[in-house]
Amino acid sequence: MREDAAGRPPLSGSASRNSASIPDDKIMAMGKRTAANANTAEDSAMETQIRAQYREMSQTSKNVQHAVDADGKEQLPHEQAEFFKLQESRKREAELEKKLAKTPDDEGLAKELEQLRGDNQTEDARIRNVLRGTFGGVQAELEADITAATERHKTDDKHDAKWKQQELDVLKPAHDNFEDPARVFGTYHKDKKTQALVADDQKVSQVSLMQYLNHGFVRDDGTDYASLKAKGKQGAVFNEDVVATLMRHGFQSGSYFGDTMHFDFVESQTNLVPGGRNRINMSKDRASPENELPDVVNVPTTAVPANALPSDSVFKKSHPLSFPRAQPPKGSTTMDEAPNPLQLPKGIMDQ
Repeated sequence: MREDAAGRPPLSGSASRNSASIPDDKIMAMGKRTAANANTAEDSAMETQIRAQYREMSQTSKNVQHAVDADGKEQLPHEQAEFFKLQESRKREAELEKKLAKTPDDEGLAKELEQLRGDNQTEDARIRNVLRGTFGGVQAELEADITAATERHKTDDKHDAKWKQQELDVLKPAHDNFEDPARVFGTYHKDKKTQALVADDQKVSQVSLMQYLNHGFVRDDGTDYASLKAKGKQGAVFNEDVVATLMRHGFQSGSYFGDTMHFDFVESQTNLVPGGRNRINMSKDRASPENELPDVVNVPTTAVPANALPSDSVFKKSHPLSFPRAQPPKGSTTMDEAPNPLQLPKGIMDQ
């Protein structure tokens, strides 16, 4: 695995990675053969592929945790605490603005607000400068990716202008996120007992970069069960054995839809849910009154209906296990062609 001058794993690059796909219909067929105790060599090959992809994803998660050097890891918690204090100060700033709006002639209040506003701006700039120093190497890689993508687009006749712009629209915010304190440090609350400002518990959406750095993005308890037992961990585990077993019995991973621990029983989705598994049906607000989504016509097997998604949708070739990605732009034909989302760099899985 390539490393930078500080010995950190790479966050971008073009090394090859396992990009083979296992469509829903093949997972469903393997599940039926498993139930009939009639598994084939193809099933064994698929399980090998599933395990390899899960291990790759697990290693990527570990790479994320080592993306910052020791000095950065020591400094970031302190800066997170300072950012939370800044947020409290901004609340005070908002309160003063409301008071001044009611008493615009209060010179003392206006002076206090001006001083506080200046202090907050100075602190915000200081924190952002620290983040640029901490993540400067990552941002430099993203800048190189943006430059490379821009040059590639000049001779790319395969994708239209909209697709090319969408790729840049992913890379550029990713670059900026690394110096955005709110994106890096996340949300917080006051401890009821101590009144200290503490980071919120781990989230499954709108995840801060600090959570990725501290915990990665996928759970992997490993398969050394004797060691786990010796450490007193005798409860539920999540690892490649769990993933391979579920998929061998006809359950497909939902990681492509943003949840690495979510699985669907493909046959039931195909037979009972019109349209089966696709981005419309997998949307968290599928049936919410706030965002009524169009009905998906019932179709055989697990094909995505033409009226639901673009005909060249990535759902024809989607990874069973993969780093969570943003919704691919129209015009992409495989998942690897889709602009990378994280808002972490695209080559983070490179080994």
